[in-house]
Amino acid sequence: MVVTAVVVVSSSGVQIARKIAIHFQASLHGKFDECDILIEKYPDHLRSLFIDKKPIIFIGALGILVRLLAPVITKKQYDPPVVVVAEDASSVIPVLGGHSGANELAEQIGQLIDGRVTITTASDLHFNVTLDTPPEGWHLQHYGVYKKFMAELLNGASIRMSNRPAWLENSSLPFSNNGKLSINVTEKQTAPDESSLIYSPECLAVGIGCERNVTTEEVFDLVKTTLSKHTLCPDSVAIIVSIDLKMDEEALQQLSLKLKKPLRF
Repeated sequence: MVVTAVVVVSSSGVQIARKIAIHFQASLHGKFDECDILIEKYPDHLRSLFIDKKPIIFIGALGILVRLLAPVITKKQYDPPVVVVAEDASSVIPVLGGHSGANELAEQIGQLIDGRVTITTASDLHFNVTLDTPPEGWHLQHYGVYKKFMAELLNGASIRMSNRPAWLENSSLPFSNNGKLSINVTEKQTAPDESSLIYSPECLAVGIGCERNVTTEEVFDLVKTTLSKHTLCPDSVAIIVSIDLKMDEEALQQLSLKLKKPLRF
C-alpha cells in the first residue's frame, strides 16, 4: 500500500511521525518546521485527503480525528485506510477502511514502533477473515446483504459451502453441511439473498472484434449487453483481448481504462 500522508497535530508527536513517514516513504503533514507539507487548517486538509481516498496515518488523539472527519464519512466501502497512532507510540488503531488496508497498515506500524495494535472489526476478531473485502481478484456481489449476514453469523449461525477457495481455508468460519447461511462462488450475476454471500472471481476473458474507429460507447454497450445476455457478473471479467491489428484502436484502450481491466493482443 502507498501511504500518502502522515499527519501530526502536536509537536510531541513529530518524532514518531517522522519515523513512520520515512519508513513508508510518505510526506509528513503538519504545522511544524519538520513537516514536508504545511497545513493551515487541519479540518479542510484532512477532509480533502479523505475525500480523495488517500491513506492517512494520524498521529494524535482518536477523538480529534473522529470530529475532524465526521462530516465527510459516508458508506464504509468508500473509506480509505485511516490509522491513528498515539503520540507516545503506545497504541495503533485502524479507525476507518479496516478491510481496505487499514488493519494491515496498523499491523505494519505496530511492528515498526513496537506499539500495541487494536483490531476491532468483527470478522477479523471472530473468524480470522475479512468477508466484506475479499482478496484481490475476488468481488462480493451484493454488499448490502453483508450486515444482515454477519449479524446472523455472530449470533451462532453456521455456513454451507462447497469448494472453498484458498483464502477461506485458514479461517475460523463455522462451516456445516446443514448451515443456515451459505457462501457461494460463481461468475454468474445473482439476485441478492440476505442468507448468502456471493463471490465472483475474476475468471472471464472478453474477446472483442470491431470495425475501425468504432466509438468507446459502442464497444462498452456491446460488452455490457453481452454479459447481461449470458447472466455474467461484470466483476468476473479478468482481461480484455483482441487481435494485434487492433493495437491502435482507441475504443479498446478506453474500454480497458473504463473497466479497469488489462488489454492484451
